[in-house]
Amino acid sequence: MAVTSMRNSSIRDFQKFNNIGAPSRTNIFFAVVGGGAGGGDGHGSGGGAGGFRTSFIAQLSGDRCDTENPITSLGTFALTIGAGGPRGTAGGSSTFGSVISLGGGAGQNSAVIGGGAGGAGLTNPSGTSCQGRDGGTGGGTGVARSGGGGGGSWNVGAGTGGNAGGAGGGGATFVSDELVVQVGGGGGGGTYTGSAGAGGVGGGGNGGAGSGAASGAAGTVNTGGGGGGGAGNGGNGGVGGSGVVYIKVVTGTSVTFSGGVTQTSTALSGNVTQYKVTATSTGSETVTIS
Repeated sequence: MAVTSMRNSSIRDFQKFNNIGAPSRTNIFFAVVGGGAGGGDGHGSGGGAGGFRTSFIAQLSGDRCDTENPITSLGTFALTIGAGGPRGTAGGSSTFGSVISLGGGAGQNSAVIGGGAGGAGLTNPSGTSCQGRDGGTGGGTGVARSGGGGGGSWNVGAGTGGNAGGAGGGGATFVSDELVVQVGGGGGGGTYTGSAGAGGVGGGGNGGAGSGAASGAAGTVNTGGGGGGGAGNGGNGGVGGSGVVYIKVVTGTSVTFSGGVTQTSTALSGNVTQYKVTATSTGSETVTIS
């Protein structure tokens, strides 16, 4: 599927799009968010957010790329909601047919670089093009070291260069259910002697702080937010938040999910129905749109 990667383009007429414009039964619009990664332990860096891809009109995909093309044929599509990664572990990828949003790159132990959004690797600090941004670099030395923030869908994770944890990168904003939704925030970095890094907007967990074993906060479920890094001296990294898939079709289109899918539907203005998929119980779930 082609992606137009105009990184710095703005959201055109952002509030205008509460439906899919002129409906077409063969246009299927999507927003797919991968699972966030877990934060690192002990002065740990924040976990990267799950990757973000969307074809919602006038919305930006991850890495601030332009919207993708909608799916233009009906049929049966594979469907997976990526799990949030445990501490120090990458998030799981979310899928809708051929659209794959990668899980976030894992936060690392002891004051290294935060995980990248859509990093899809155990210790990958780099975001994936048109899915998410890079993690930030930790700072300080000895017990004063701190972890960098995890990368967010739209913004790079921060690094203070000192004893304070880096903030997680901010996530993506898009219109869903006729409300503004934020997903894909990176986890904040952990620290010992300084202040903890804040989780990025869009579900990123805050880092832990102090000389005790304070854990980083978990990323918010169904946002793909990264988990926060653990505090110095034994704090565990927070778990990443699970991903989510949104699907928009013309009202009256037949949409049938396999038995292991958890989803809700909402009727929107403009003869549009939106489905929000929050969980899949196996790796072989599907949705049939006809």
